[in-house]
Amino acid sequence: MNKHPLKKTAIIIVTYQALPYVRQCIRSIREHTKSPYELIIIDNHSGPEVVSYLRSVPDITLIENQENRLLTPGQNQGLEVISDDAAYVLFLNPDIEVLRDDWLEQMIERIESGKKIGSTGPVCNYHPMAPLQGNIDMCCMLVRREMLDACGGLDERYPWNGGGLALTAKGWSLGWRYAHLRSPGIVIHHKAKSRSYKHISNQPVDVKALFLENGLKPTWTLSGFCRQVFYRPETLWNMITRKSS
Repeated sequence: MNKHPLKKTAIIIVTYQALPYVRQCIRSIREHTKSPYELIIIDNHSGPEVVSYLRSVPDITLIENQENRLLTPGQNQGLEVISDDAAYVLFLNPDIEVLRDDWLEQMIERIESGKKIGSTGPVCNYHPMAPLQGNIDMCCMLVRREMLDACGGLDERYPWNGGGLALTAKGWSLGWRYAHLRSPGIVIHHKAKSRSYKHISNQPVDVKALFLENGLKPTWTLSGFCRQVFYRPETLWNMITRKSS
């Protein structure tokens, strides 16, 4: 049972193509969400089939872009229209499927377990570099409104990937921390359904430079390295091969 009052969450989804997964995502939110929420969808010029469907969905705020502005700029558009009474913002990929009725309550309970926890979610991107040693993946990332306001939104220098890490680093410099919710059974991520239409690749992110920019001291730690090997060995391998190529 949730120990905290049920405050409103603004759920922001940026869509591009992949209509079956968009439908599935919205349907699963409707079926499994018991906490107060508002649904904000930014469509990145998917075309008439997707837009026609989204226009038919009741009780959403729909923004229709005339070009594909990519992920982070679209999410910032969503931040501009959230309700004043929304206490949390949930960044959600359109290829996420919600599996449990308490999915949102679990994340709210986790974020409320500490006054300075600014973000949480079921997927953590581990990184061996301290002090962060990772960040919550924006495929399903719940963020306190207070932290977002303090950070001034999302950094559009990372329009496709890296936005979650940039937000976490900025928040960390202001005293906010993240907390991984180790409950993979609340959602399933079908992965890369929108990006496959444009064959979009992740841009390289200079983590050290990002940390320094935010006044953080980047250091490599043995505990961070071991955690990286255990949880995300493929990411570490990609870092090593990229540096050696």
